[in-house]
Order: sequence, then C-alpha cells, then structure tokens
Amino acid sequence: MPDLIIKGKNITKQLEAHFESGSSDRSFLFHVPAERYFDVNLELVKVLVMHHQYKGVYITFNKPYTVIKSLLQHHGISQANIWFIDVSAIHSRASAMEQQQDRSQKCVHLPPTMKITDLIKATNDAIHMVPGNNKFLFLESLTTLSFYFPDEDIVSFAKFLSGVVDDEKIEWVIMQSTPPAKNASTSSFHQKVAPHVHRVVSLVEPQKKGGQQ
Repeated sequence: MPDLIIKGKNITKQLEAHFESGSSDRSFLFHVPAERYFDVNLELVKVLVMHHQYKGVYITFNKPYTVIKSLLQHHGISQANIWFIDVSAIHSRASAMEQQQDRSQKCVHLPPTMKITDLIKATNDAIHMVPGNNKFLFLESLTTLSFYFPDEDIVSFAKFLSGVVDDEKIEWVIMQSTPPAKNASTSSFHQKVAPHVHRVVSLVEPQKKGGQQ
C-alpha cells in the first residue's frame, strides 16, 4: 500500500512519527474526517502490524468482522497477530446475523444487548490472549460508541484503557473518532475522554497548542 495522503498531508508519516520507539505517549485519541475514517483505520493497522510488528486487538463497531477481515486481506495486511472484538451488531441486524454464522477463534462477537462492562471484560480477555510483548489495542470508532452509551460509560471504558496502559499490559491504545462539531452532542464526551489519553491528535486539521496536535 502506498502512503495515505489526505488534503495534501502524508497521514502515514504522521502515524509513524507518533509510534516511534522511545515516545512517552502511549495512548491516543485520533480525530479524523468521517469520510476517510476507514482509510485511516487501515493505515493505522498497517503501520502497527506491518511496519512495527506489533500484535494486538481490533475492536470494530461500524463493520462486522467478516468485512474487516476481507478488507485487510485485500490490502495485504497480515491478520496473523490480530485478535478482534466485533461490536457491530449493536446497530445492525445484518451484522448480528453474520455474527451467528462466524465461528472464528480469533474474534469475540458481542450481542446488541451488551453493556459497557461486557465490552471491558471482552477487551481485557482479548488483551490476555495476545502473546508476548509489543501489544496494541485499536478502538475503531469512539463516535459510534457514543451513540449507544452515556458519557459516563464511555469515560469508564477510557479509564479502563488508561489503566491497562499504566499497568504496562499493552503498549499502545488508539481510539479514533470524528472531530467534534461545535455545540454538537458529541463534544461533551470528547472533552471527558481527553484527560484519559496521553495525546489528542487531529490528523488533518492544523496543529494546536496545549498538548494537542
């Protein structure tokens, strides 16, 4: 895959810079344009798995595991060291039906009735299934999560992820969301989650001061 370019910016090189060895920042909230979110998803996984040989957990909300698996295969991204948590049934009946048909041992399917505690448990279990060191966890869409859970649940999940990083069970936590619009309902959860990550990064907008990019 060639480098990903969005609005004249080399996203691949930006991601590489954030994941350089020796960085003290190990948890990120990336803001990306909604229309390019999946392009960035693929690039994140490519950089972590193919460039840095990390192993990890991919939590998908917007597409079922079978679709993610096919897309990664199509783009030549190895899945040998990726475990999956499929939460797409929360908003899609078709995804729920696909979940029933899939029996992969590398994917945990959560039902539409799941609670945030179910997601925390599944994430913790999946992290322990990944062998060795140099692990990552990628939460595909924090914005989608906000449509189904109150802010306090999302903050609880963010605190859990922060604790996982601090305990050094996992090296990188990456949560992706679309940029919060002014006066939008999603703005509040962005503000509440931000204190629980090392860095908030906008991959397309101009760099900001105050610990953000």
